[in-house]
Amino acid sequence: MGAAALQFGAQLRLIATEWTAIEAAARAVDAGPWRSLWTGDHLVAVLGDERADCYEAWSVLAGLTRVTERVRLGVLVSPVTFRHPVVLAKMAATLDQMCGGRLEIGLGAGYHRREHAAYGLAYPPQGERSQMLEEACELTHRLLTAEEPVDYAGKHYRLERAVLAPRSLQRPRAPLVIAGGGERRTLRTVARYGEAMNVVASTPADLRRKIAVLERHCAEAGRDPGEIRKTILTFLHVTEDAEEEARLRERYAVFVRTPEAQAALPIGPAGRVVEALAAFQEAGAEEVIITDLPNDPEVYARVASEVIGQLAAS
Repeated sequence: MGAAALQFGAQLRLIATEWTAIEAAARAVDAGPWRSLWTGDHLVAVLGDERADCYEAWSVLAGLTRVTERVRLGVLVSPVTFRHPVVLAKMAATLDQMCGGRLEIGLGAGYHRREHAAYGLAYPPQGERSQMLEEACELTHRLLTAEEPVDYAGKHYRLERAVLAPRSLQRPRAPLVIAGGGERRTLRTVARYGEAMNVVASTPADLRRKIAVLERHCAEAGRDPGEIRKTILTFLHVTEDAEEEARLRERYAVFVRTPEAQAALPIGPAGRVVEALAAFQEAGAEEVIITDLPNDPEVYARVASEVIGQLAAS
C-alpha cells in the first residue's frame, strides 16, 4: 500500500505586512486546494528587523473566521510561556464557536528567547517548558471535555473548581496540534493528548525516526498512533533562479542547521520541490504546512498549481 494522500496547510506571514495582504492571502488559501490555514505566534520578528510590524496571532485568527468558509484554522503554535492555559482554552473555545467548528489548537513549549526578554516574560529552561507544555495540554483537554468543574494541582498550574463555558463547538473538543520533536517528553505528550504532531522538517530520515518514537509512546499510553496526524512545518519556495534559491537557503540556515536538512528543504524549481516533498510523504508526513510565503495570492496560486497539483496527480 502506498503513502496516504499528502495534504497542505499555509502559515500566513504576520510580520512586515498589512492586514489587507493577510486577508487577501487567506482568501486565496480558502479558495484553493489547501486543508488548513495558520498564524504564527510571535511578539517580535524572528527574522529581520524587530521593529517591523508583527500582528498578534489569535486576533488575526479571529478576523480570519470572517473571511474564510472552508479551511481548518489554527495558531501554529502558541507557546505555553505566553498565556495561562485557562486563558488560551477560553480563547480557543470562543474561536471554535466563531468559525463553525474549524479550529485546531496548536501548542508548543516556545523557543525564541529574545521575545521573552523583550517583554519581561519568563523563559524557563527547556525541560521546565516541556513540563509546562505537558500540563497545559492536560488542562486544555480536561477543561474542554469536563462535564463538571475541574480541580487540578500540578507543578506549574493549579485550578479550583474551574468551569469553561461555552466549550468548543467540536466534540469532544477541538483537536490539539502539539509541536516539537523532543523524543523523551514532547512526543510522549503528543501520544497522551494530541490529535496531531508537528515537527519542523529536518530530513525524511529524521521524520521517520520521530514517528517511530511517537509510536513507542503510543504503545505505552494505549493509544493507536493512526489516530495522530503527522504534520511538518517547512519553508518552501518555487524558483528557477539559482541565486535566489541560494539566498533563501542562507536565510533559513538559522532554523535548518545541518547540511542534510538544508539540502532537504523544498526550495528551487517546481520539479525538485515536488521530489523533496514526496520524500517526506514517503517517510510518513500526512500534511505539509508551508511557512514564510509572501502574502500574495499569485504565489499561493503558483504553489497550488505547480506543487500541490502535481502531488495530487501522482
